[in-house]
Amino acid sequence: MISLRITKGIFLFVIIILAFGCDFKLYNEPEVGEGNWREDFIATMNIDGSDVQLIQSQHQTSFAGARPYFVRDLAGNSEEEVILLDFKNRIDIMSLNGEYRRTIIDSLGGVQYFNQDRTKMLLEKDGEIYICNVDGTGLINLTNTPNVYDRSPSFSYDENSVTYSTGNWDVNYCINKVSLEDLHTETLFTLDNNGYSVHFLPINYPSLINEKSIVYNLFLFSNSISSLDKHEIIRLNLETNEETTLHSGTTRIVYSHDKENIAAYTSWIGVYLIDLLNEEINTFDTDSYTEFLSFSSTDRYLVMNTGVWDLSLKISYVFSDSEFFKKYNTVDRLHMNINEDRLIGIVSFLHY
Repeated sequence: MISLRITKGIFLFVIIILAFGCDFKLYNEPEVGEGNWREDFIATMNIDGSDVQLIQSQHQTSFAGARPYFVRDLAGNSEEEVILLDFKNRIDIMSLNGEYRRTIIDSLGGVQYFNQDRTKMLLEKDGEIYICNVDGTGLINLTNTPNVYDRSPSFSYDENSVTYSTGNWDVNYCINKVSLEDLHTETLFTLDNNGYSVHFLPINYPSLINEKSIVYNLFLFSNSISSLDKHEIIRLNLETNEETTLHSGTTRIVYSHDKENIAAYTSWIGVYLIDLLNEEINTFDTDSYTEFLSFSSTDRYLVMNTGVWDLSLKISYVFSDSEFFKKYNTVDRLHMNINEDRLIGIVSFLHY
């Protein structure tokens, strides 16, 4: 009888160890095996790439294509943060340890911008622009223009309005501003494309950087000479209509919260920072595609796939210098927390 009880106890102990052990292995670095394989994790880390914490495995729960963000926990303690997952067609939220994951918006996604304190977000889907709280409540369609394609929204310098580009083949391409107080919409700029062929939505990433100026990315094809094609970042004075070309050949731009800097990317230059106050340009050396650029909550840091740049101290933290990423790991879709001491992103373990 005693022997039987001991055997049962050992059996239960082994079952418990196996059960927890299998689950635990999902949160640890995969063992290198034979053949080619890849395993993706949602992970957090210090801003220098150290202290990597693996939160969820693709094998455990699907997050394919999602981009993770740190946002405020509006449903609990707003001083704390939770993880938001943007799937483009839905948005999930979960705790910092990966628990209590749930869908808060099941019909749209496409996060474009957060306001500075990470309580509200701008979404874009199917030519419409929305605003809502980061817990999914208070969803409002800001455009309601089913026959016109609206895109590239951003908060204005005072966060009292949203600027976006709009238009289609039958309607003039414009930059509009919608008030967040009364939802009144006004047109700030209409494109004159005389002498140019217009591709779909030639105006991208517009933003009202102060009460007198907007900045936008312009892409036009010349009808006569290809060397006259326009692919430029333009600054427009709304009082004088004077245009200033800040840079040429840009793929994507993002704005700092104070609207004093623009981070931009081109495949042949890399990442560069435009100081809008002094109109100075600084180039950062990067050896990988960097679609996911973002500024930290105080604009001190510029976050990229390859590392983090401290714009105040003018130093960089390159993840390839971290022991964790020297092995066979890559990181993508990075975002910094509000306290500016942790990052979240997708970490991939690669073995070929």
